[in-house]
Amino acid sequence: MAIVVQSSSKAGWLSSSPCDITAPSGIQSSNLLVLFAFGKQGDPTEIIDDADWTYVDGITTGGESMAILKRVATVADQSVSTYSIDTAVTDITGLIMLRLTGAQNVFTNRSEQSVDTGVFTSLDLTPSVANSMILWGVFAYPSGDGPISGHQIATDNPTWTEAQAISYSVPMAIGSASVVYALRAETTATGDFSINDPGNGQLAMAVMLIPELISPSASMSPSAS
Repeated sequence: MAIVVQSSSKAGWLSSSPCDITAPSGIQSSNLLVLFAFGKQGDPTEIIDDADWTYVDGITTGGESMAILKRVATVADQSVSTYSIDTAVTDITGLIMLRLTGAQNVFTNRSEQSVDTGVFTSLDLTPSVANSMILWGVFAYPSGDGPISGHQIATDNPTWTEAQAISYSVPMAIGSASVVYALRAETTATGDFSINDPGNGQLAMAVMLIPELISPSASMSPSAS
């Protein structure tokens, strides 16, 4: 069962708690929801303080952080139009949420910060099965005054699709954020990650590798009579 990003949504930049984000369209029970949260907190675990979401990973540039959380949708989620996400502090926060089908609730995580270059080294990810999905979040702060683009990995670079992006905001004094994704047929190591640096500030990156959901075989060999 191939992994598909069925829908996504964003909210940002927000400066109060809770932070409201429109639910991605078409949520069904058992869908995997992934939430990227970007904020001006030094500790990524302080961005979101919401018991309905499970913390997966996070990265900080020293004063700004990105956190990734997950949730398996239930029947109740099918009627949700807006998620009110509790934050640990009432500071500037941006959110990007994705709805996935065909995905296992299993994450292999890598995260790293980079200053000025947009190159992230020693971040090899080796999928255990073919056609795994890579989710890739980047937070450019403070001078992320342009779009984040040019996503690529060193080995077998796939075609990337941008789910959502949050633009640079002068009044909020905060940078830009983006989440892209790609299916990767290969089971070889990805090699280094790199992007076109949108400014001259710090960059935080987190990448998630998620295997596809394997459906049981619908057929069985007949027993001997």
